[in-house]
Amino acid sequence: MRLEDISPRHRISQSGNTVTILAQLSQSANVLTVVRPSGGDRLSASFGGRSIELRDLSDGMRERYGASFTHTGEQPSVSVLFHRGADSHVSTAAPPRPFVMLEPIGPVTQTRNGTGVTIVLGLPASVLPGNLLSGRCERVDGSRFEAETQLPIKLISAVADRQTYQVDPAVLDIKLNERSIAANNGVVTTPFVRRCELTVTWAHEIRGQAATTLNHHGRITGAYEVTQRLNYEAQL
Repeated sequence: MRLEDISPRHRISQSGNTVTILAQLSQSANVLTVVRPSGGDRLSASFGGRSIELRDLSDGMRERYGASFTHTGEQPSVSVLFHRGADSHVSTAAPPRPFVMLEPIGPVTQTRNGTGVTIVLGLPASVLPGNLLSGRCERVDGSRFEAETQLPIKLISAVADRQTYQVDPAVLDIKLNERSIAANNGVVTTPFVRRCELTVTWAHEIRGQAATTLNHHGRITGAYEVTQRLNYEAQL
C-alpha cells in the first residue's frame, strides 16, 4: 500500500509508572480497515534515548503492535516509527500530567435501586475525561459473560482541579443487560444480570503529532489513566 494511504493509529498511555504503547495502521480515514506491515515494513518506538521494536499483539495477524516500560519523572515523550526501506515515519505524543481519584477510596458497590455512587476526579474543569467499564458479570441463572461498555455518569460539578460525577444506576443496569444479550448471540430472552465485578478506567487523553509523511487522517494520542473497582448488584 502507498505511504499516502496509510494512517497511523497509535496511543501512548501511562498509569502510575507504567507506560504502554499501542500501535496500529489503517487505510486513510477508514479505521476499520487494518493495514498489516509486510515485506520489510516494521514498527518501533523511541523514548528517553532508547529504541525498541514493537511486538505483534495479535497472535501473528500483524494487526496490533505494542510494548510497555517503566518510567519515573516527567511525562515521557514517545515516538512511534513506521519503517519502510531506509525511511522512518515518526509520530510523537506524551501523556498529560498525572491526576488522581479523590473519591471513592477503594472498591465500592453500586446497586440497581440505590443512590448513584459519587466519583471525584482531581482534574481541571476544562478537561473532559473518558472512561471504559470492563469486567465479568453473572446472570440470574448462574451463567457468566465478559462485559465492556462506558460507565453512565452525570456531571455534578467541575471547579478548579476537582470534577464530581454520579453514576446513573438505571442506565448502568440497561447497559449491562444489553452487553449480556450481545454476548448471548442477541437472544432477547437472555436472563437478567445479577452482579458484576468491574473495573473503571478513567483517562485524560490529548492529541500528539502524527507523521506528516503518512495519510493526514492519522492520529496519535497520549493519555494518563487511573482505575477503580466497582461492583454491581442488581438484587440488593
